[in-house]
Amino acid sequence: MIDDMITAKKFTAEILEKAEKLKVSIPSVPEKLDSPFFFARFLNANNGDIEKTRQKILQLFEHRKLMGYDKISDLDIFTTVDIGRECFERFHISQLNYEVTSKNLHVFVQRMDGMDIKEILKIMPLSYVLHSYFMLQENFSRAIAHTERKTGKPSSVVCILDLKGLNLMDFMNPLSGPAQLARLVVQIWAEYFSDHLPEFGEKLVTPGEYILKFTNPSNTWFPVKISCAGEVFNV
Repeated sequence: MIDDMITAKKFTAEILEKAEKLKVSIPSVPEKLDSPFFFARFLNANNGDIEKTRQKILQLFEHRKLMGYDKISDLDIFTTVDIGRECFERFHISQLNYEVTSKNLHVFVQRMDGMDIKEILKIMPLSYVLHSYFMLQENFSRAIAHTERKTGKPSSVVCILDLKGLNLMDFMNPLSGPAQLARLVVQIWAEYFSDHLPEFGEKLVTPGEYILKFTNPSNTWFPVKISCAGEVFNV
């Protein structure tokens, strides 16, 4: 069973060495995000490209300031920032507790039962949902940083997306609002937050019916339905 355990990503000596160099060009990291592995995580996601990583980090810092969630609490992100509040009140998501971890991993759950993405996008601009996704990842970043500062070891967030009740037909048309949203969320994740997820192989089984493939999320916007969950990973 130990071999099945999901674990936080480890960083190579080369990535850690480059992280030290990157610190020189970005000497100040927001307190809520700062951790021993902040730069290493971004570098790992960008294949060790120092200049590309520097640009992505600065872009993320700018977004935090412009949208006004850089200095407020996690709860305020979900309840007081207008764009975030209007979006999050329509989705069923869990809030991360910094002190609840397993093997330095946090667990986030989102239930899609009762969610009609197509109807939500009729009353809310697509941009609101995308900005809110940045805010959700801010919550992940803070939890990861807290745990890394506390333990001195890498941390990650395991994301469990329960797709029961989601109308997958809404995603079949590549020009539909839900399909466009899925593509853009994957793009944001790939450019800024891909190393928030731990190493868990190719798939994560969600409760009951669905299997998600994460190796290449740009090609798997929605899951393959199976008759039963054949394998469940331990956290």
